[in-house]
Amino acid sequence: MGENSKVFFIINKYSGTGFRPELEGLIISKCDDLNLECSIEFTQDRGHATELAKKASELDFNKVFAVGGDGTVNEVAQGLVHTTTKMGIIPKGSGNGLARHLRIPMSVKKSLELLASEKTIRMDTIRVNDKLSVNVSGIGFDGHVAGLFGKNRKRGLMGYVKLVAKEFFSFKEFPVELYADGKLFQRHAFILAIANSSQFGNNATI
Repeated sequence: MGENSKVFFIINKYSGTGFRPELEGLIISKCDDLNLECSIEFTQDRGHATELAKKASELDFNKVFAVGGDGTVNEVAQGLVHTTTKMGIIPKGSGNGLARHLRIPMSVKKSLELLASEKTIRMDTIRVNDKLSVNVSGIGFDGHVAGLFGKNRKRGLMGYVKLVAKEFFSFKEFPVELYADGKLFQRHAFILAIANSSQFGNNATI
């Protein structure tokens, strides 16, 4: 096998609405079809995806796939930033904002078809308080909801919608000072989104 034949999949079982065991079989079967050397690991805790991604890069895997939602994607990206290892996404989360922005199919089978593609892009990253972000970082209502949603056992779109409805009227605007292009902007904001993609997730456009 050549140097481009080693692919690594990092799966977050708890992303989205749950894990289906046939996912492993789909990945292995597709890799066999393409003569790819495939390794699969499951995340055990928060931050584990970053450790696995670093390990995969050190072991000379050419591509590392984040199988999960935007949180999983962000953790994998932290492990691969400033390396030559390429990152792919198999969307399995609640919102899948970055995957949707990149027009990656939401179907696992269809997204796995992209394994045969060699098309890659370079992407900027954002750092907030020295923490990496590759999609959107929210200060205000969206950050508040995201924090609560991360602790909520009710995953999926409906769980998110219910949380937004519950918190919307009690959340207050806050003062913001923002320096951009040498200018000072002062506002009262409900949401401040710092993003390098076009949406929060579930086709909610920024």
